[in-house]
Amino acid sequence: MSRNDSYYDYLITPDLQLAADLLKQTHSQTSGRDGYVQVDFPADALLQPIR
Repeated sequence: MSRNDSYYDYLITPDLQLAADLLKQTHSQTSGRDGYVQVDFPADALLQPIR
């Protein structure tokens, strides 16, 4: 993992947690049919092998 990856993780994790917390009730009320969080990764991150 490069230094930039750890910064990306550090920056995105709180946002993902907040989104998941906000959508938890929707997910429960729709029996899992709705209330998901989608993450779009930078294209170059998908092409690099994990080391």
